[in-house]
Formats: sequence, C-alpha cells, structure tokens
Amino acid sequence: MSTSQKKLARYDVIIIGGGHAGCEAANSAASMGASTLLLTTSLDTIGLLACSPSFGGPGRGQLLTEIDAMGGLMPRIIDETAIHFRQSGKDTIRQAPFAICDRSRYHRHIKSRLEKTENLHIKQDTAQSIVFSGGKWEARCITGQIFKAKCLVVTAGTFLRGRTSLGKSKQKAGRNNEIGADGLAKCLVELDFNLGIFRTGTGPTVKPRTLAASLEKQQYDEPPLFCSRATKIKGPRQVHTYKTHTSAQTIKIVKKQQNNQLVGPRYCPSLLDRIVKFPQKKEHPVFLQPESLQKQEWFLNGISMDFDEEIQQKVVASIRGLSEAETIRPGYSVAYRYLKPGQLTGNLESKNHRGLFFAGQVTGSNGYEEAAALGLVAGKNAALKAKKHPCSELERNRFTSVLVGDITSKKITEPYRMLLSRVAGAKLPSKIEDFTIPYSMDFSAIGLSQEAIEKLNRFQPATINEALKLDIPEKSIQALALYLERQNK
Repeated sequence: MSTSQKKLARYDVIIIGGGHAGCEAANSAASMGASTLLLTTSLDTIGLLACSPSFGGPGRGQLLTEIDAMGGLMPRIIDETAIHFRQSGKDTIRQAPFAICDRSRYHRHIKSRLEKTENLHIKQDTAQSIVFSGGKWEARCITGQIFKAKCLVVTAGTFLRGRTSLGKSKQKAGRNNEIGADGLAKCLVELDFNLGIFRTGTGPTVKPRTLAASLEKQQYDEPPLFCSRATKIKGPRQVHTYKTHTSAQTIKIVKKQQNNQLVGPRYCPSLLDRIVKFPQKKEHPVFLQPESLQKQEWFLNGISMDFDEEIQQKVVASIRGLSEAETIRPGYSVAYRYLKPGQLTGNLESKNHRGLFFAGQVTGSNGYEEAAALGLVAGKNAALKAKKHPCSELERNRFTSVLVGDITSKKITEPYRMLLSRVAGAKLPSKIEDFTIPYSMDFSAIGLSQEAIEKLNRFQPATINEALKLDIPEKSIQALALYLERQNK
C-alpha cells in the first residue's frame, strides 16, 4: 500500500456493517464532524430490508419517533418510500406510526442519502479481524486492506458466524447466499468477548395469481401519520394490504415438521412455534404485505419458516385465499453470535476495550428500529470519544434508554424486541402530555368512567401529565387526551 493510500485509510470512526445500525451509526458520527468510514461487504445491500418490509407499530413506532428526534435517517427514508401507512393505537395517547415500504426504493434512498453525507466515506470490503495497535483500532480486510481509526463500531447484524437454514440446506451466511463474518467472530472471542447464539428467521415471498375475495382488505390511512416531523409531502401512492388466516390443513402440514425444528424467539415466532406454543388455537393470522409498486411480490408476515421449498409451497397453498399463490422466495432461519449482556457500558462501548463500540443485532436486539436506535447511540458516542469529548447521557424513561439499559445489563434469553410494556412510566409525547385541563371542565360530558370523574373533580389536575399520577383508568385518560387534542385544533 502506498504512502498516500495509508493516509486515506485513517479515520476518526470506522463502522463495520451496512445494515440499519451501521447506516445510522455512520450518519450520526459523520454528522458530528468525525471523519467516518462505513465498511460493508456489499454496496448493493446497504440498508437492505432483510425480513418484512414494514416498520413501526406499538413500541417500535415510539422508537421511530425518538430516532427522528435524535436526527436519524430511518423515519425520513420510511416516509419517502412507504406505500402503506396505517397507525397503531389510533385515537389514543399511545398512537404510533406503522408503514410498509417499497424494498428496493428504501435501499436506493438511504444509500443515496449516505453517499451525500459530508465526512462519510463508503467502501466495499469485508472486515476479517480488528486489532488495537499504536493507540488506534485497525479493521483488517480479506483484500489485505487495513483501515485505522480512533474508534470502531461493530454492527455486523446476523453475520457473526452466521449459519442459515433452508430445509436440509445449510450455509455459512448471515443472510441467504451472503457470506458470514466467521473471522470477525473468532477475533472477538480472542479479545475475550463472551458470545451467545441466537436464532431468527423470515417468511416467504409469494406471487398470487389473483387476490382472492376472501382476503380481508386493510385500508391505508388518509392522511397518513408520518414517521418524521420533517415530512410535509406524501411520497409514493398508497396501496392496500391484506389479512388472512391459516387453516386446519396448514396446522397438519406444519406439525409433521416438528421433530426437525428448534423453538425460536417469542416475539418473532416461526409458524411452527406458534402452533406448538398455542395448540388450542385453530388458526393463526397471516398478513400480505406488498414488496414494491413495480413488482407482483407479497411478503407473508407472521409465518416465518425454514422448511424445504416443497413444504413451504404446501403451507402457502393451504392458507385461506392463497391456494393459487406461487412461492418465489422461500423463508429461512439464521443462527448467529451476539454479545451477552454485561460487556458494554450504557454508551455501547466495550468495558474492556476502550474505543470499541457495538450496535444492532450483535448486541442481542431484534428489528430494524431497535438496530437504528442503537446505531445512533453508538455512532454519536464513538464520534464524541474520537474528538475527546465525554459521551452523551440518554434521557431516562425513554424507549431508547430502556432499550440500551436492558441489552447491556439484563439477562436476555432471546432476541430483544421493544414493547410498550417494557417502558413503564415512559413520557407521553409532549404535545399531549402538556395539554391544559380547563378548571371548569365538565368531565361527565365526555364519556369517562365514574372513577375517573370522581378523581378529576376531587384533585383538579392542571395537565394530562398530572392526571396520569392519579391512577385513573387508561381508557379514560385516552378519551380525555383525545378530547383536549381536538379542542386545541
């Protein structure tokens, strides 16, 4: 390597991995003025939607709101590429965005945004090992290139010694047909990191000949609830999604595969897991989500599986309304290594190796939104440390702070998913939380419970935030907040 090349290979921060955590970490670090390198095995898979094309919903939708407030890319890219918006918790104080994006458009938009980011360099290569030498971290790649930086962020997703399964076929891969990072996993073990094994999976993609009348149409919201406060204009045209259910034949087919399968995560369960864990249920929901406006491809959300392709086709054909559908991309599962809790600080920096940060599924999380939030935190703190500034502190009782706290300090037995129930006492959006309750308000006129009316009249809270402290039934608080919101418009 020439002298000029060596100079180009020095950065403030290096990000290993171009998934959702890597994209946010790279953007966050570069936006803070740090010279940043995003190192990815393939430029064509940056920001890839590897599983469902959907974002948001309860818990994860609130995470998106916080990601947006922290300057993250994901909410804005969702708004630019979504082809279906449908909010969850509608007309309640727990309202959250939900969107389904055009897969290929999402990848193109986020890659384009990163390419235009000042201070950010993007290179295609595979990190085989990381070494701390001469006060700097080195990312040593399979091509022989060595990149140096003051801080390094590992966002390798499911690629750390990833092993995919599709029927009897096994691959050394982090995603189907994409090479795993075995060398990097081995290197982390040599650095005395304690790694565990998690497994996750994805459902099949199908091409229906027609959309049967028996499918339940799910209407998109008009106007949409955007994921970013910066969005003013709607993106692509909106389309419907559909809901259906498995049949008795589906359950019969899947049960025959039971002896050859492992039980997966509780919050992202495979179809087999659902049938085994809930034997009393005669049917299970299946959601048809469009992959793109330009393609006749539909992702089947809710039926993750890794049976061989022939069995998967039988399963699909047994689902109500899908007897004529063709499976064009089978589901599969992946087993991978992750860092067990207790090895990272609340800033996502290694306790034993300063300047080395982690984010995304390598920390034990599961999901696009969780990865993005963690990437933001790790990228920002890596940039601060590289600039010799103290790391930032997360505000308590927020979804991101709970996520970081849980994966760094609590025992995790399955990939961690953000749920509303994990954030007891989380703050409501400020515009609702701070609504003033008129002193002379007639609470009996808006359909509140008798208990709520008595407590509100007795204590006369000045705001919704004060009313929350009175242990009033949540439905009454929701009704009161909705009423006040409409009065303020």
